[in-house]
Amino acid sequence: VPAVSVIGISNWRLDISKSSRALLVQRPLFAKNDLVNTAKHLLSQTKCFDDMDSFLKKLADSYLHYMKNQRLVNFHGLRDYYFLVKSIRSMFKSDQKPNIQLALARNFGGADNMEELCTIYFQNILKPSHTHEFIYTSISVKKLINANLAEKDSRHLMLIGNSNAIVTLLTYQLRQQNIESVAVIGSQFPDDKDGGKYSYATLDRLMMCVETGKCVILTDLEIIYDSLYDLFNQHCITEENSSDENNQRSYTRIGNGPYSNPMLYVHPNFRCILVLDETKLPFADPTLLNRFEKQKLTLEETLTEREAIIFTRLKDWTHLISSIYELSDEDAESHHFKEEDMFIGFSSEETLQSLIIDQCEKNPDSDDDTIISLCKESLISIASSDSIIRADKSLLKLSDALEVNKWQQVYFQNQRHGNIREFFGALLSDDSTDPLTIINTFSNINTDIKLCLNGILSCQVDKLSTFKSEAKLQDQIKSFYESKNNLYILQCDLSTVNAGCIRLAKFMIEQSQNEFMNKEDQQNIDRPIKSACIILHFSRNFEENIANLFNFMCGWNQVTIENLTASNSLSLFIHPTVGEIPNENLSFEQMLSQELPWCLLCMKHPPSKKSVEHIRQLAQDIPKNARLVECLKLRTEEWLRANSSNQLQKSSTHMRTLIRKPIAKLLYILERYHAITFLFSWDDDTDGLNKNDLFKFWKQIFMNKKIVNIDDMVMDPQPDLYAVSGNYLNLKFPFSYYFMEQIDKHKELYHGELDLMREEPDNLDECGNLRPEAVTQFLEKFSEGIRTTIAALTPTILALARSLYFEDFITVSSVNAGYSNESDIKLFQFLFSRSCEAEVFNDPIRLHIFWWTNSETLVSKFKLAQMLPPNSLEDSVFTSNEHFKSHLIDHVCKMMLEKIMNLGESADNVKNIMNLGGESADNVKNILQDWQLQV
Repeated sequence: VPAVSVIGISNWRLDISKSSRALLVQRPLFAKNDLVNTAKHLLSQTKCFDDMDSFLKKLADSYLHYMKNQRLVNFHGLRDYYFLVKSIRSMFKSDQKPNIQLALARNFGGADNMEELCTIYFQNILKPSHTHEFIYTSISVKKLINANLAEKDSRHLMLIGNSNAIVTLLTYQLRQQNIESVAVIGSQFPDDKDGGKYSYATLDRLMMCVETGKCVILTDLEIIYDSLYDLFNQHCITEENSSDENNQRSYTRIGNGPYSNPMLYVHPNFRCILVLDETKLPFADPTLLNRFEKQKLTLEETLTEREAIIFTRLKDWTHLISSIYELSDEDAESHHFKEEDMFIGFSSEETLQSLIIDQCEKNPDSDDDTIISLCKESLISIASSDSIIRADKSLLKLSDALEVNKWQQVYFQNQRHGNIREFFGALLSDDSTDPLTIINTFSNINTDIKLCLNGILSCQVDKLSTFKSEAKLQDQIKSFYESKNNLYILQCDLSTVNAGCIRLAKFMIEQSQNEFMNKEDQQNIDRPIKSACIILHFSRNFEENIANLFNFMCGWNQVTIENLTASNSLSLFIHPTVGEIPNENLSFEQMLSQELPWCLLCMKHPPSKKSVEHIRQLAQDIPKNARLVECLKLRTEEWLRANSSNQLQKSSTHMRTLIRKPIAKLLYILERYHAITFLFSWDDDTDGLNKNDLFKFWKQIFMNKKIVNIDDMVMDPQPDLYAVSGNYLNLKFPFSYYFMEQIDKHKELYHGELDLMREEPDNLDECGNLRPEAVTQFLEKFSEGIRTTIAALTPTILALARSLYFEDFITVSSVNAGYSNESDIKLFQFLFSRSCEAEVFNDPIRLHIFWWTNSETLVSKFKLAQMLPPNSLEDSVFTSNEHFKSHLIDHVCKMMLEKIMNLGESADNVKNIMNLGGESADNVKNILQDWQLQV
């Protein structure tokens, strides 16, 4: 298809912020001569070099060579070339010693290829002369940034890297240079992503900063960048009536929706620094990229020589204390420890670097050893308790045992990691000056924080997940600082909340705290002390990139409190092995109570009121049942002893996390076999049976690893992992459901064996039916074969509680047939008891066989019996099964004849009667004949 020019005409006014997208300007690519001529005009009358033409030709050749080979297409372009020429011009105008490498690094930076740029592409213009070789010497990014900020007419700056770390570092460094800065961070809240009011509010805030001459740091604001292109271009209109160049006022336009295109005064001191996260670079708009002077920034590049030496020493220490030496080759491959496993939120790119910068700034007169000690103390404060215990097996323990013991003592005795009440209580007693705190925890997001604090502070608690927009969160924060509460707590679940929202929330709290403190200082009013705390709720298997939210330059005190509600001293963990911990040192009962809700959530119940009531009953009654708790403890200890060596080598190891794995699995198996709830309702004597003997049998089955087998459940428990049926059966015989499953596995085999018997003529009578003696012999042999597979179901326990097994069997059979009401189960039991011999009741296997053979007949009887008035069967006396069938048919036929007009329903009922077969059908005919005569 040939290229076609198109002119679009619209009756609707275009959104000014998008109008640039409706214009297409096409120019041919600049050739060498074009580049040289343009550079000459830019240099104007400035005399830079003796052989200007030769220099500009080399510059053009170098630029074209680079543009053909640059890795990220359109990352650098013509604007960078123009400003490189302007930078060279400004150097000569200001009588500076010309530094072309500095100009090149400023205008062609950000691609992390500066050495390649200087030694390959632009080497010709960097050589002092033809006889000398160019020797590359790197220029620090910090120097390039400072050069940009110091030059009045320089382009605005774009910094590429970890946006969170860069914003923190920039704010930190600008504060050191007494440059007033404002960070504007884009909202990640759902209601703000579509623009609208949020875009207008953000632009208004930015415009105030432009007019007042502040340095603005922008990040994650792609939603408004299109409106700021004139500002980014530094395309300004100057007042014509001002003759004094220093007093001239400059204006630019901001596209603010379809009906707003205001002229905005640009203060001479205004600077814009756009922070672009490195992950977004491949998707960035080229028209945005080429408007900025670009640099790539990492924290490590900003370290001084002294700080770099401290960094090396501290890095070695963190590696030694977090690495384990007692690992077999197999374990070493699957359980290799890293710093991230010890220090919550650790990042190799910024944690140590930010910590060193922060401590050196706070303690400028301290020597290296003191700085390192302070850094270690801060790192230990964010460590997990299991990693501190694990330090006994670290590489550092081999070389310096006293060092390990020292920091274990600091963690368990000096610092406050036990619970949140203990932590804030210590801050109050120490008159701490840290108003802002970040707490890492493994506690559930639904933990009642006010209950944990127990009234030591008046607080306002919010969950970040409940907010859908930045404005609503801002209102809540504002309400706190206007209230009489002392502490604001914001809970953040890292598994559900966007990390960008957490960073934004932190920034908003900081701003409100600073405004509050400034107002207090200005008005000299005795206001209540205000503090804020962000609680980050981690799961044990958190991803490292999720955990890396804040570094040590953020200005917040950071600490790890794994359990916000714990009441036991964590120092109890320091000596026992993993298998010994659930004993006198730490109450298993307490840990069970804390982890039970999570364990129950691992079972996925059908959504119903009955399910809610059942879960509530389990949560309330399990901790109260001492026998059940003791059995859970025994099985848990067995599991810990069998798995302790492997579990110690996992970064998420902690006793509560360890024990909840076997408990969740054990409770699921008990729930699957309906073997929990009847423990709650046992009286001292259950229907005349000995409760202790029944429990001994229950415990025997529970402790049997082949029956209650959690070792084959390979996947670790997690919420909604185990599906549970909604049939909450109140069974009475211990593990009766398990035994029913085992017996029913032989159903197909039973019918298959019967079919084979029918093929043998010796087994048949003259009518072609199986001879009774052959059936009896077969049943004895078949039953004996099943008993060998369920050896736990002994004659002793059956003699003790066979009636309970019969009741459970009726309950399960009735529910499986679709009749779960208590009255239906009672009727089913009544019909069953009158349909089989007493020996069937006493033998579970014979009971199952009877059901396999007669289930259709029994269900038909049940359906007919449901038609009768309540209690009509119980009030009658039956001498035999045939007498009962005749009585049932007689009553039903009378009802059918009374409702003879309802033929369709009667036909279905006749079918049910005829299913009884044989003599019963003849009885129906006789009764019908008698009733015809009476009618």
